[in-house]
Amino acid sequence: MGKPVQARIKKVLRFANFGDYDAARQGTLRVIATVKPFQRHNNSSSAPRSLRVVALVAVLAIGLAACSGSGPQTALNPEGPVARTINDLWKLVFIMATVVFVIVQAAIIYAIVRFRARKGDDTEPVQLHGNTRLEIMWTIIPVVILAAIAYPIVKGIFDVRAVADGPEALQVQVTGHQWWWEFEYIDLVAEDGRSLVTANELYIPEDTDVNLIMTSADVIHSFWIPVLAGKRDVVPNRVTNLRINADSATPADEPHPGQCAEYCGLAHADMRFKVHVRTAADFD
Repeated sequence: MGKPVQARIKKVLRFANFGDYDAARQGTLRVIATVKPFQRHNNSSSAPRSLRVVALVAVLAIGLAACSGSGPQTALNPEGPVARTINDLWKLVFIMATVVFVIVQAAIIYAIVRFRARKGDDTEPVQLHGNTRLEIMWTIIPVVILAAIAYPIVKGIFDVRAVADGPEALQVQVTGHQWWWEFEYIDLVAEDGRSLVTANELYIPEDTDVNLIMTSADVIHSFWIPVLAGKRDVVPNRVTNLRINADSATPADEPHPGQCAEYCGLAHADMRFKVHVRTAADFD
């Protein structure tokens, strides 16, 4: 935008400030007339369409790279039945949502291309005032889709929320502190009556249900082991339970990572812990 245009804009503003709106309107029209050739000149020298396509592809590639699920702290590689239930439900909903998205987008693209306005064709389109058959279809189809996913989702919720009990289940008391985790093994009691306690490292046997009895000593935390289970809030003066089960033992130097998933103060990012899975013989 050159100096003449800037000068005219200032003049328009000055007219408006003094209440001379007719003069301001005329000045605005002159500014528009001056800017239009400038815009046409810019459009003619714009980047070729191929460069725009390349830029779009580059942006999409960066976005897809950010969606990688190959990190150690990912819920997309479940290592236990509870996490697998959550992952299976996610896959089911994602696949069905993708199918619906593709069908809807295909219908939109077809309608845009098939019924677009053509040059020289001034025929008025057929005016429709409702279609009973179509309205019944797009009411029944969503009902069928929701009914198809309702059963596995409800069943999955009950499976994930189930409390591990019985003589074979390992009971562990979990207490969240700012900013560390305390694990007390209720079933493992020494001769002096004290139970085993660890900090920031949880040891469990493979292929065994573990019941985590959780509470907080200060503020609200959120207990999360991505490869074994979903998140569970840890609230002061309240007890929550979480069932976990690991498929197989982990290498000594590669435990499953876990962390607090609820902001709980300045050192929240340091409130991490490790889950070591051992064979039944090693754990005993």
